[in-house]
Amino acid sequence: MEIGTTLALFLQKEEPVLQASLDTLLESHPLVRELDVEGLLSHLFSALFEVFSSDSECLRMLFLHGMRHYLPAVLKEGETTLPAEMLLESWLLLRPLISDQRLLSADKLPGFLERWELALKRLPDNSMRRSWLDHMARYLDQCTRLEQVFALGRLAAWILGLAEQRQAALESADLLPEKLIGELLHIEKSGLKEARDNPWFFKGSFIKGRIGGFAGYGGPFLQPPTCRRLEGVSLPASSGLVAHDRKNGYHLFADSFGCRLVYDPALLTLARNLPEAHETEWLLVDCRKDSHYLWVRRKGA
Repeated sequence: MEIGTTLALFLQKEEPVLQASLDTLLESHPLVRELDVEGLLSHLFSALFEVFSSDSECLRMLFLHGMRHYLPAVLKEGETTLPAEMLLESWLLLRPLISDQRLLSADKLPGFLERWELALKRLPDNSMRRSWLDHMARYLDQCTRLEQVFALGRLAAWILGLAEQRQAALESADLLPEKLIGELLHIEKSGLKEARDNPWFFKGSFIKGRIGGFAGYGGPFLQPPTCRRLEGVSLPASSGLVAHDRKNGYHLFADSFGCRLVYDPALLTLARNLPEAHETEWLLVDCRKDSHYLWVRRKGA
């Protein structure tokens, strides 16, 4: 049977929910008349049908979700945060969780997909998203609870460079099997506490580097930034330092796996009254009056 016929029968069977959703979606995108919408939907459906045909309710939920997210992503092309093909591929990775409702039943699927895609969007570029998906594909079969899936996602994001995820990743790592922790971090569970206390516990690739840049070229700073100490209200795993350019404030995160600036609108006025500081127990930061960059290095490196 041709996939176009299969799709038509599927939509007919699932009337009126899917057909009404499809009509609404197509009406909201005038450009759709210029594109091969049937072809786009058939591509989406054929991939989902091949993987999830034995789980009809999950297939229905995925296709409904796909019409709302995948097709708009195709239509918007460069405007979307996540490439449509990457979204589709990420859903197909979920088969081990859905098969025989091992972890994901149809009623849990929509909420799970929102969290799954949010985790992807937090990653700064498609190269890192690709690496994250590779990690998830490799280790998902070791997860026996949904909480472990999200713990694995945080851990993978952290070791790929999201330094702001360190504390949350290491705290939720207690949920993961000993074998998985050993494969990802090369330590035993007993070493997690020390890793939480010391941002340079792991021999990662980041020892020193440059971060920031001029806003006119896509960086975060309008003016050369200063570095200030944030006491008492710092985010978990933050260095306790804020990079500020009199217009915007960013929490500075740095550890074995990377260095990151995370924007916080609450710092807009707060940071102006903070004392300047260029070091912590673990970190040294150099600012230059003629540069929009910060030079960050591990103390003692």
